[in-house]
Amino acid sequence: MTANVATAAPLDRLRVLDLSGYFGALSTRLLAGVGADVIRIEPPGGHQSRRTAPFYHGVPHPERSLYWFQHNAGKRSITLNPATADGRALFLRLAETAAIVVESQEVGALDRAGAGFAALAARNPALVMVSISLYGQDGPRAADPGSDLIGMAAGGLMYLCGDRDRPPVRVTAEQANAQAGLHGAVAALIGLNIARSEGAAVHMDVSVQQTIVTAVANNRMLWPAKGAITHRTGGGRAGGPGRRLIYAAADGFIGFYRRPENWRDIQRWLDRAGIKLDFRVDAWQGKPAFGEGAPPEAQEAQLEAALERYFVSRPSAALHTEGQDFGLYVTQASSAKDLVESAQLAARDFWAAVPHPELGETLRYPGAPFRMSATPWLSGPRPPRIGEHNHAIYAGELGLSLADMRLLAAVGAI
Repeated sequence: MTANVATAAPLDRLRVLDLSGYFGALSTRLLAGVGADVIRIEPPGGHQSRRTAPFYHGVPHPERSLYWFQHNAGKRSITLNPATADGRALFLRLAETAAIVVESQEVGALDRAGAGFAALAARNPALVMVSISLYGQDGPRAADPGSDLIGMAAGGLMYLCGDRDRPPVRVTAEQANAQAGLHGAVAALIGLNIARSEGAAVHMDVSVQQTIVTAVANNRMLWPAKGAITHRTGGGRAGGPGRRLIYAAADGFIGFYRRPENWRDIQRWLDRAGIKLDFRVDAWQGKPAFGEGAPPEAQEAQLEAALERYFVSRPSAALHTEGQDFGLYVTQASSAKDLVESAQLAARDFWAAVPHPELGETLRYPGAPFRMSATPWLSGPRPPRIGEHNHAIYAGELGLSLADMRLLAAVGAI
């Protein structure tokens, strides 16, 4: 992109109070990336996600969690316990200076502490509060605790993963947390627009279960529309047992989706690769992939076996190039190493270098899932240390003395 760089980020200096847990940390990371002043409110001693593996150089420590690093770059940190009387008073004062509060506390916990939406709105009538919870703020399951695993199970994603003749499996990377984070950021921006246009505080209620149900688009409408349930079809196949999606290559794996409109292109690839069959695949052009009129099963099986033999003899990068030459849906199944070394991601400046002076090193961070035409994504600064900004905010902004701060720390308020 060649547009001039703007002088200010989209959410420049807009204050966000971050009371998120595992649900919602990505929401505020995204807001920080577009310029918001995100203040991470941690319990005294630091948030539990600081103790989540993996750790820098494998050394467990609350200031070395790579999980914490990823979700909290660009934020500031204070320690505060809103459940105490003194902590609540400080939180309410801070809320007066904020545009957005993002929280994923136990449902009702902030209300019981006198720091819920009603209390905050009374102090700040233009505030947006985003509450992220497993099932939402109401309903028969609202009080149930949960995690990323429970979110994937409750939302229907887990039911679709694995082989049909075996129990469901989870997706290794956190998908419920990610969906909650993405939708939480969107909810915050929508709420901000509503609050500014209507001049009233807004409470946005994000259900992790509902974000997963919404994301699993290929499954959610089949039952109400047709009384049908999409079952697990295995890690490598789609539409039943006959059509493989993931193939072994010489050095890894590739994904390859055979579309009926590409039979001629597949035949061209077979011809160039010197693969001989007892029939011509381009004779299938115009035939459906499944059901009545589809190619004969015996011929499909022969094609499948030929592709497997060829693919396993070739490097995955070469197969990607070959498939793209013929306009086919094929690419490498990227590992973390492949992604870091990806020429495509490098060309789009996706990876960002963030200095960590305390570690004596600069770490490479993933960037934004989008690129703006006029303003850069803010990759840093590095994630805050526990309570790193207590003095700047409590003393510098709220006017507390060092003696006040020591007393508040002694009673567990900060």
